[in-house]
Amino acid sequence: MKHLSHILFFIMAPFFGLTAQIPTTVDTTSRRSAEVQFKNLFFEAIKQRGIENYPLAIRAIDKAQKLPSLDAEQQTALAYERGKNQLAMGNYNAAEEAFLFSVGAEDYTKASQEGLYTVYHEQGDYNQALPIVRLLARGDAEYLIDVVKIHIQRQDFKPAIALLDSLDQQWGESLLRQHLRQEVYKNTKDTGQTLDLLEQEATGETPSQQHYLNKVYALSEQNKEPEAFAVALSWQKDYPNSGQAQFALYKFYMDQNNIDQALESMNMALNDRSVQGPQLLQLIKDYLSFLHANPQYEWTLNRYIAVLSERQDADTNQLLGQYFVAKGGITQGLDYLQKALDLDPMNHTIYIQMASLNYQTQQYDRGLIYAEQGLSLFPAQSVFYLLTARGHKEKGALKQALSYLEMGLDYVLDHEREGRLIYQEGAAIYQALGQDTNAELWRQKGQIKNNE
Repeated sequence: MKHLSHILFFIMAPFFGLTAQIPTTVDTTSRRSAEVQFKNLFFEAIKQRGIENYPLAIRAIDKAQKLPSLDAEQQTALAYERGKNQLAMGNYNAAEEAFLFSVGAEDYTKASQEGLYTVYHEQGDYNQALPIVRLLARGDAEYLIDVVKIHIQRQDFKPAIALLDSLDQQWGESLLRQHLRQEVYKNTKDTGQTLDLLEQEATGETPSQQHYLNKVYALSEQNKEPEAFAVALSWQKDYPNSGQAQFALYKFYMDQNNIDQALESMNMALNDRSVQGPQLLQLIKDYLSFLHANPQYEWTLNRYIAVLSERQDADTNQLLGQYFVAKGGITQGLDYLQKALDLDPMNHTIYIQMASLNYQTQQYDRGLIYAEQGLSLFPAQSVFYLLTARGHKEKGALKQALSYLEMGLDYVLDHEREGRLIYQEGAAIYQALGQDTNAELWRQKGQIKNNE
């Protein structure tokens, strides 16, 4: 009997093993099915967020959240994705909660910190934003500028200046950080506080030019003109060849109506290559505006034309072109505008000016060239359809002109300004073709009264 039991055991053993494996196979199949469902729902959420359908994205996340046996990585991924969608919908509390969950996972730390920073920053909660952006700045120095901005928002001006000083020492001076300094001084509440900050940034026996610039700006912002002028004179004394100092003095001398001294300072500023970009353009704009108001000084322009032409700067040539056109010197103005266009062939404004001025001087073929060039470069701007149509109209190709006007209507963004011009041009063409009904229709569409 005992022998029989051994035989039965060996016969039935494989079946015992098979029955033991059946639940494992079922569990594996179920887990794989759940993983597939998770991936499908997760990528559905990403897709819906990509097309800005945030409620549907949240719905997919909710479904995925209900799947059984989600691991920590899946839970984190869902939390982060939920935070992104809630943030996009402006649900800051829900977004914060989700990002706080996902921030602990190494793969999602930085992205979640960025999400939290956005949550706090958009709500103006700078106290919460500051420690987060400091963490981000440890791994990405670009965030140091955000740290400065947060300090300014919190009116923590001393640490803002200290950080700007540090960044200038590491990276060199920049226009952005210069503007941030000026924002600090603009927001200080009194002269004493401003001067304390300026003393904090001043180093060495001779202050830097940036320090002088900051001090002139800060005092000017607080209407301390005599003090600011005195600082500018000290700046000039310490840096006698500085165009930056001369630019500051130019403005003071102009305000004092000391024209001769102002023009002398301007001449020195123009000959200093460090005066460039927005500062140079502001100097030229101020000077040309002064000439418009004081034509008796127009002779001084000859003194600076050669210097300005050497700059090979598109904006400068455009300003000179506009100045001469306004004074009636269209030919000379066109020459400068062409120089500007050669230096900046993607400046759409110059194409408009060149086409319009050539039409004004009855150079229709030449004007049409600029209009068509502008149209080929900027096909979504209705003004170039209008200018091209105008050129064809002046050459007698009325039907071709109408075709361009009709195409231009598809790109009108401002009906009151752009649309009226196109309809007005079309009404005139239909009138010339003897199609009075269409002419009246275009007048009505453009809300143009028929004064005939």
